[in-house]
Amino acid sequence: MTEKFAIESSENIIKARRLLVRTTSGDVELFDSKKIIHSLISETKINENVANKVTDMVLKRIINANIQWLSGPAIREMCCSVLAEIGLLEARKRYTRIGMP
Repeated sequence: MTEKFAIESSENIIKARRLLVRTTSGDVELFDSKKIIHSLISETKINENVANKVTDMVLKRIINANIQWLSGPAIREMCCSVLAEIGLLEARKRYTRIGMP
């Protein structure tokens, strides 16, 4: 299974659940995994394949934990955890936000 297919499959499961995300600005919007990918690429400078892998791992965690709602900071923290687990410590440092968003 390709990474893109895995992300699409996980994304479909999350869309079916109508998972909502409260953003750092306080808005509520539907979950969109593309935002994670774009954020990882722009903020950490990792390539698209790695960003897809991290995103897929985060999506699987969300699905397996049966999370009903998320916040932007919670998603960022899951991404940081995955980055550390796969050994991308410099990328994790760049993606970590200290203090209030």
